[in-house]
Amino acid sequence: PKSAAFYREGAAAVVFNAVFGNVFDQRLALERALGLLREGGQIVISHPLGRGFQQRLHERDPARVPHLMPDEAELPRLLRHLPLEVTYSEGLDGGGEEPYIVVLRRTKVALLEEAMFLRGEVATGFGRGSKKLGFPTANLPSSAFAGRLAEVPTGVYSGWAVVEAEAEAAAAAKPPRVYPMVANIGFSPTFEGEENPEKIVEAHLMDYHPGDKDVLDFYGRPLRLLLCARQRPELKFAGFPELVAGITADVHDAGVALAELPTLAALRGHPMLTCAA
Repeated sequence: PKSAAFYREGAAAVVFNAVFGNVFDQRLALERALGLLREGGQIVISHPLGRGFQQRLHERDPARVPHLMPDEAELPRLLRHLPLEVTYSEGLDGGGEEPYIVVLRRTKVALLEEAMFLRGEVATGFGRGSKKLGFPTANLPSSAFAGRLAEVPTGVYSGWAVVEAEAEAAAAAKPPRVYPMVANIGFSPTFEGEENPEKIVEAHLMDYHPGDKDVLDFYGRPLRLLLCARQRPELKFAGFPELVAGITADVHDAGVALAELPTLAALRGHPMLTCAA
């Protein structure tokens, strides 16, 4: 389930029929199902005898049926930070035996309830992003954020970035350059035996070209990141070709979402990015 083998071109649907109440960790089950689902694919959670019937099973034997089928209040909690949207539902709040069904569709990104602002000095990485993969990354270790990353789920996020020195240089004359950004937060499990010793942020700035006029090298400089959406869980890829294909798709998905979703596009001008240091 942790493999990325089917993530991009995987299953069209994953179905939990009359079993979701028996799943001990329903949130983890959805995460794992996402790892098998292609973009636009569906997850179906259903019970033909309804939520009321399943509730009686839970009351009779909670060890084997530890959970109820999620209702209108519980479903959003389960889907929090997951790139899934509800396309159809029925029987969520029924206590009888009408059929229960929820259909979820995998989207490019899941909007965060609150954007997360991070600022830190870019550290020297492992040479993976640019040398091995062709995607230069700004690496920010969790130690730079006083433990703030501890509760952040690992995965791929998208948002906006500013190289602080560029912002300071531009402040008097024009707004700072704000880059679309995609970042992995986690431990890089694909690099078996060379995983990150701590949870880090590896941010790839799109349209960032050091050497161009007024574009500064971000290494050793403070970087501001605004994480706005989560794209997928962190995955262990089978090898470099699959990893590169996955990152390429992540960058594409982030670029499309940041350009086309008004909520994300508006955050490009967030004052935490554009204010003076």
